[in-house]
Formats: sequence, C-alpha cells, structure tokens
Amino acid sequence: IVVSHDNNNTLYVLTGDGDGGGFITNFGYRSYSTGIMKSVDGGNNWVLQKNGLPPDTGWTGYTIVQSNTNANVLLVATKEGIYRTQDGGSNWSKVLDSITTDIKFRPGSGTTCYAAGYGWCNFSTDG
Repeated sequence: IVVSHDNNNTLYVLTGDGDGGGFITNFGYRSYSTGIMKSVDGGNNWVLQKNGLPPDTGWTGYTIVQSNTNANVLLVATKEGIYRTQDGGSNWSKVLDSITTDIKFRPGSGTTCYAAGYGWCNFSTDG
C-alpha cells in the first residue's frame, strides 16, 4: 500500500500476495494480482489501474513504492519483473525482466532505487 506523499487522499494498493506461498499453495490456492487499485478520495472509491501490467492470470506482486520527489512515479516489484509508471498509475511499462521481490527508493532521493530478487540485488540511479 502506498499513501501518496503529495496528497494523502491518493492511495495505491498492489493486489495479490507474492508472499502467499507455502502451506496454502500446497492446496492449490494462490492470490494472483489483477493490477493496482487507486483511490483519489481517501479510499471511498477505487479504480483498477492495469494498462501495461501483465494479464490477469498467473502473476504476483510483492512491493509497490513511490518516488520521494515525484508523486506520479511508482515502481512495482513482481514475479514478472519491475514495472514503472510516470503518470500516477494510468500506464505501466516493464523496466526489468527478472523476478523482483523487493524495491525501495533511497531516502531523500527520487531517482536512486534498490531492487532485489532471488539471488541478486542491484540499484538504479535513473529512477
């Protein structure tokens, strides 16, 4: 969940549960993602944002983060890789094609971010 630092009435929720494996997966349950839910009125109404994200079946999300300096830039770590939006979630594009389980912006920076997946960790200086 992200509460926008620009407007606390703007909320983003990454659907699905990338960490929902183990015992429940053994019984065929998996909480797949359908996209990003966005609210601009403090959670009273929600709109599904998924233009450019993977199809509805078979992908899971792990983390969503917002740039510290540009509220319209968000990154999502998913089983399919990293997706980025520059327009507050309306359109997404894949920027890394590798399973990514965590991503964070460096405190005080809107362009330096760190990402990690299974057996790797890396950083970007261009957001």
